[in-house]
Amino acid sequence: MNNKNKSALNFGNLIVLGLSHKTAPVETRELFSLPGSQLSSFYERLCEAGVEEAVYVSTCNRVEIFMTAEDSESAVETIKRLMEFYTKLPHEQFMSSVYTRYGTDVVKHLLSVVSSLDSMVIGENEITGQIKESYKKAVESGTTGTIMNRLFHRAFTTAKRVRTETDISKNPLSIASIAVEQAKSIFHDISTKSALLIGAGEMGELILKYLVKENLHKIVLANRTSENAERICRDIDYNADIISLNKVDQALAEVDIVITSVTAPHHVITSADIKNIMFERGGKPVFLIDIAVPRNIDPSVTETENVYLYNVDNLKDIADNNMRGRMQ
Repeated sequence: MNNKNKSALNFGNLIVLGLSHKTAPVETRELFSLPGSQLSSFYERLCEAGVEEAVYVSTCNRVEIFMTAEDSESAVETIKRLMEFYTKLPHEQFMSSVYTRYGTDVVKHLLSVVSSLDSMVIGENEITGQIKESYKKAVESGTTGTIMNRLFHRAFTTAKRVRTETDISKNPLSIASIAVEQAKSIFHDISTKSALLIGAGEMGELILKYLVKENLHKIVLANRTSENAERICRDIDYNADIISLNKVDQALAEVDIVITSVTAPHHVITSADIKNIMFERGGKPVFLIDIAVPRNIDPSVTETENVYLYNVDNLKDIADNNMRGRMQ
């Protein structure tokens, strides 16, 4: 992008535009979560519109674009048009959920986000790594310069200080731990149950660790590649049943709990899948917890009797209760 090596930092040119769990439900947030294959073209469009530096951030809680531009009004209009392009929606349908901040307010916002103070689960450990990964992709795409580099490195340093100099990480919580807590709240004795975990990425690995602690009867781990699934099982010294994603439908018929956290452009579990497996299960209840954004599970699965579905926003009540408990 343009003018990356300015000797003087001008935070007045900073802009962030986004939406989060505080302003929009997961049904809206997932529309703005770009697949990796579209990220390069997205950055190219920003560059063509006069945006000088940019970092696109997407997590289960938020989608945000941090950028610098001489003409902030034009840059914001560009983002609105791109949002319309990628979602196929007029901006009037989503702008009420979108926030825009400028200058030093952007700095304060990023520090709060990276330090997990703006997370659905305050004090969670995953957000810093997720922002680092987004920043890394921007660096690799050549869309960062002096301002973004210094801003994000300062944010990472601040996040580290917050964790080491405060009690925010005392008894840490996470989306992964809360997903398992939800599963525990459903059953009187979770140790007698079996679970299917779909996705062996960073979030999947965390969920697996929490599930293993509960001594479940059986855990099935589904992933695109067996190598990564085998690696995380070795790392935590657990022998899960590892299957490929195309065998998920077979596993669905045998487990009590399903937790999904895989990155996919389409639903991994459809309404048709559930109808078929419920016949095989003889109507035995199945509990689905979908913490992916975009969502992995077709929300219409709940139209089938004895199918119970929770998404990442449904976990907020548990997060809020835990936060109240930590404050007492």
